[in-house]
Amino acid sequence: MARWQGQLRGRPEGGRGGHRRDGGCGDGGARENRAFLRRAVSHIAQQGVTQFLDIGTGIPTAGNTHEVAQGVNPAAHVVYVDNDPILPGAVPGAYAGVGRKI
Repeated sequence: MARWQGQLRGRPEGGRGGHRRDGGCGDGGARENRAFLRRAVSHIAQQGVTQFLDIGTGIPTAGNTHEVAQGVNPAAHVVYVDNDPILPGAVPGAYAGVGRKI
């Protein structure tokens, strides 16, 4: 079974998702990807942007978009979008307290 990028990125970053059989697949790139996301979101939030759209979210990990953006500006809003079929049941409550779910 092929893994979606979000599933591969989640595990090495301390996320609750991923699969044991994925092993070290994507570890280095995943860390670089998440580090870039944190730098970019932080920089943009510091410029006054308060609305974010995270497309291809994947399985939640440490340093999610809302955590970074709201760390700079607590009034920031984030919409997460993904079509990965395992996400709805993979991490129940991962975004609890973040806001509304649609």
